[in-house]
Amino acid sequence: MLISAYGVYIPRKRIKVDDLAAFIGEKNRSGVIELAVPAQDDDTISMAINSAKIALSEFNVNPKDIDAVVFGTNTSPYSNKSTTPILIEALGLSDSVQTFELSCGIRTGLKSLILADILAKTYQNVLCVVSECFRITRKQILDLLPSSGSVAYVISQNGFADLKHVASFNKEFLDIWSFNGHEFLFDRRSLRYIYEDIYIELFRRIGDMNYDALIAFVPDISIGTRLLRRLKIDQEKVVKGLTIPLIGNMFSVTPLLGLAKTLEDGGRRVLVTCCGSGGGDALIVDVERVPKVKVFYQQLNDRYYVSIYEFLNLMEVKR
Repeated sequence: MLISAYGVYIPRKRIKVDDLAAFIGEKNRSGVIELAVPAQDDDTISMAINSAKIALSEFNVNPKDIDAVVFGTNTSPYSNKSTTPILIEALGLSDSVQTFELSCGIRTGLKSLILADILAKTYQNVLCVVSECFRITRKQILDLLPSSGSVAYVISQNGFADLKHVASFNKEFLDIWSFNGHEFLFDRRSLRYIYEDIYIELFRRIGDMNYDALIAFVPDISIGTRLLRRLKIDQEKVVKGLTIPLIGNMFSVTPLLGLAKTLEDGGRRVLVTCCGSGGGDALIVDVERVPKVKVFYQQLNDRYYVSIYEFLNLMEVKR
């Protein structure tokens, strides 16, 4: 099926990573310029509504034409409540739409798009929204470089970019998180070997596939950079889909944000991959025509910087 619309929402408030590093007393070795900071009244749902509204309005999609919704997040404000009814009411969708909600770690974003692609064979227009909102401890800031934001895609039988699910690989392993409050289970070297095994197997299943842009995401930035070099992947293809150096790590949103950037940069054949949370997935996107809108760059450039103290308050971090 094909992408017929997409939208991006990035909070306007930003913090420079150099300022963060100086405050903590370390150097910024990440290469990341800035992070998107959620406002006091931002949460996963409000950002999802914003990205979906942008997708529908920019591409003139009638909300009543949406007949299925896929919503993916790992940071829902509710522990035991469906969030899609809020999206449906806020966007003016029909109350008879079919709904699906996913929360499967780092792979949530790409899994949601793959599910939307499958559903589009049954439903006319499927809205896929992925959103993450992070408020974390000071100790995790430079380690994870978290940003908040949301991406929305409409998948239909007519559009400008064709989706094809090409490979998935599932493998149980101990991921970077233990139980709540515990320290990391593995050091970076151990994680590198785990992700490397997954990516080697994923690319073996992909086979000899031609593409001009690659979006390859693993949850740890430094591991991902070294891993791609070790696998001898063409760095010029990787650079086209990179968003983390520009706006930080949105985790499950990042692969789909990279796809939006690549669409606007004129990518013609994009391989989108994601590794973590028990395996990996790969999706190929053949772009038939480059969209005229520049939603990603509009959101990226609509910014203002906050002080370190406002940042700490917004992130609910103790000084």
